[in-house]
This record gives sequence, C-alpha cells and structure tokens, in this order.
Amino acid sequence: MNAIDGYLADVDRLLIGSRAARRDVLDELREGLRCAADTYHRRGLSITAAQHAAVQEFGTAREVAVAHSPETVLRDTKVGGRRILVLLLSALAGWLTYMVAIGRPVAAPTSDLARTLFNLSTFTVQYAPSACLLFTATLLTTIGMNSAHRWVGPLAWSCVATLAMTLLAMIVLPATIGTDLISQPAVYLVLVMPIMTSCAFVEACRQVRFSTALRRAQTVY
Repeated sequence: MNAIDGYLADVDRLLIGSRAARRDVLDELREGLRCAADTYHRRGLSITAAQHAAVQEFGTAREVAVAHSPETVLRDTKVGGRRILVLLLSALAGWLTYMVAIGRPVAAPTSDLARTLFNLSTFTVQYAPSACLLFTATLLTTIGMNSAHRWVGPLAWSCVATLAMTLLAMIVLPATIGTDLISQPAVYLVLVMPIMTSCAFVEACRQVRFSTALRRAQTVY
C-alpha cells in the first residue's frame, strides 16, 4: 500500500456516511492526490516522496474527513429522502386503496378507552405520514443551501417521530377494530402501509445516525 492508498484508508475510516457516498468523495480525493503527486514528481521528487508531499499538502486525514463529511451526509440525505418519499407514497397508496375498496374502518369499541384509542390511531394513520412527507420534502428542498447539513438532524428526527407514531397507531388500530379488519378482503392491501412505513422509519433513523455523528465530529474537532 502506497502513501496515497494508506492516507485514503484513514480518511475512509473517519468519513461519515454510506459506503456509496464515501466512495464518491474518496475517488475525487484520489484524483486530486495523484495530480498533486505527479506535479511533485515532475519537479524532481521520487514517486514515493511525491506521494508523501501530496498527502502533506492535503492535510491530516481527520481534517479532510471533517471537511468532507457534510458533503457525504448531504449526498446520503438526498438519496435517503427520495427513498422515504417513495416509501411513504406507497404506504399512502395502500391506505387509500383500502379506503376505496372497504371504506373507513369502523370501530367496535367496548369502552370509552377503546373508542378514544381508535379515534387517535385512525387520525394518526391518516395524517402523520402526510406530515412526514412535508418534513422530507423540506429536507430535500434545503439540500442546496450552504447550511443544509444543519437541517438534516432536526428534520430527520421529525420524520422518525411521526413515523414512530404512525407505526404505533397501526398496532393499536387493528386491536380496536377487532376481527372485522382481518375478515376484510382488502387486508392484504392495508398490509402495504405498515411495511412501507417501517422501511421509511429505518431510513429516517439512518439519516439521524449520520447527522448525529457529523455534529459530534465537528464539535470534537
């Protein structure tokens, strides 16, 4: 392993983001390091010395990783945000299909508590995904801003919270309906919603993890 490869391996360990986002940044850094090394080599340095000089010119691996981590996080946010949009739209399509085929779920509550839980869970399932769509759309809209990486954390946390509420409501709702939901022919359609919402929840948690790691790295540095 030469000096450039070893340096990039150190940067890769410190970069925050998915493998694909890190690979794009590392490819750009590798190209820049090779150009710098070629310049030093043409000035009379040996290949090994030129590589070491190029590495020193770029700075420490931690400095480079901290400088480029916002870029990798934003690349992940762009991809992840689009995934969340597609998943939530699929989930809402499943819910709307159920509503068209069967109609609004009707509760069979045996107590005031059951009726309250039914109303709350139905409201959440209907409107929380739409709120998450708004948060995600806002997140994708702010990516082009200079301070975009600062918005990733709060908006991703908002998505996680609304999706967690939706998943909880999906657990409560069938219990308040009783066996009526299971007997409906469209039960397989409504199953699309929790599956897609769960996938969106996992993706939102992933964005929270990246943004939290970025904030910690910038604070420490």
